[in-house]
Amino acid sequence: MDQDRRDPQQRIGRRKLESSVQTILSSLNDVILELDRSGSILFVSKTLTGFDMEDLLGRDFGEWASPAEHALMRDTLEKVFTSGESAWYQTQSMGLLGDARWYESRLSPVVRDGAVRSVILITTNITERKLAELEAQKQAELIQLFYNLPFVGMSITDPLTRKRIKVNDKLCEMLGYSREELLLRGWEELTHPEDLASSRAAFESVLRGDTDGYTQEKRFIHRNGSVIHAAVDVHCARNAQGKPDYFVATTQDITARKEQDARIRHMAHHDLLTDLPNRGLLSDRLEQALLRAQRNQTRLAVLFMDLDRFKPVNDAWGHEAGDQLLRAVALRLQECVRASDTVSRMGGDEFVLLLSPIEQAQDAVAVAEKIRNAINQPFALADAHLAQIACSIGIALYPEHGHTAEALLRNADDAMYVAKEAGRDRVQLFQTVT
Repeated sequence: MDQDRRDPQQRIGRRKLESSVQTILSSLNDVILELDRSGSILFVSKTLTGFDMEDLLGRDFGEWASPAEHALMRDTLEKVFTSGESAWYQTQSMGLLGDARWYESRLSPVVRDGAVRSVILITTNITERKLAELEAQKQAELIQLFYNLPFVGMSITDPLTRKRIKVNDKLCEMLGYSREELLLRGWEELTHPEDLASSRAAFESVLRGDTDGYTQEKRFIHRNGSVIHAAVDVHCARNAQGKPDYFVATTQDITARKEQDARIRHMAHHDLLTDLPNRGLLSDRLEQALLRAQRNQTRLAVLFMDLDRFKPVNDAWGHEAGDQLLRAVALRLQECVRASDTVSRMGGDEFVLLLSPIEQAQDAVAVAEKIRNAINQPFALADAHLAQIACSIGIALYPEHGHTAEALLRNADDAMYVAKEAGRDRVQLFQTVT
């Protein structure tokens, strides 16, 4: 009697438990099936493809799969029944809108009495995870593609040791080191000493968290000792705590551009024929020399020189011979003065020299006479031509003959014309008219 009463209660309890389990399973995002060896569905946690749950029992679980997927499912199912070990596989399908979907299926054996009686298959929609993996793979491929670019040096640096932990071939080529050698050297070791302070300051600002990167132009020392100008772009990857994990740097060799810029600047301030400072650069240097002379209460001299008997050389042997002579004159002039002095070409056969500083007027006169004697020596030109020329030199002194660049140049020019009128081939100190 009691047993009869208990049986209905137990049946009710089991049904409640089964209903609760079914409710829990149905609430999961995963689809859970129990399959026999033939692939027939013994149990399903939720409805599939719009069928009632009762309609699915006994049907082949691969009915809704493509032939290739069905074959993969059957092979994996048989493997689990045979080995008694779990297995898994992934499949891809297309949604109604043509969007790709990925699923991962895990199969686990149900063993009773020492034999595999059925298999539990749990299928999970892993589309979001797969898309994230594909995006990460795409980003990694793009990074690797960029890393292998033949014209950009790349490196990854440890923020603690400040040594590179990865470099590409271009950076090795740029700095002249093998990959192994470069990894043993910190970036500071290869930075030009004059750029080290600014590079350290930028690096430290990232370590402090002031910024996540920086861009700068700096110089590296090549293995052979030459200077490499580079444009460096540095970015910091941080961990969850905001601490630097590593630095990624791209390095582009801009040495050729820098050299071209320097050539352009040089050409803008130098005479194309003789490579001497031109009128503009002379004016700048004269202004600076005057400021120093005023501040230090020293003297300076401006020498204005014009060649005598230059025109006959041009007329007799042509402009090419004249150009050759002007270049030779420029060399002799530079040999007559100090490295701190300036020799410039004003144009034609006119030259101006800035002597700064000088002690007395006689110092300038002595240099001018040295120049005059040097110019009097014959010049050997092409085609065995021998040029014999002379020069007239006018001298203006600061502060006696002017306090501005314009006044000194004008007065030195006037003194030079006085020398020419007096018979050429002579030195003339400016005379103030009273």
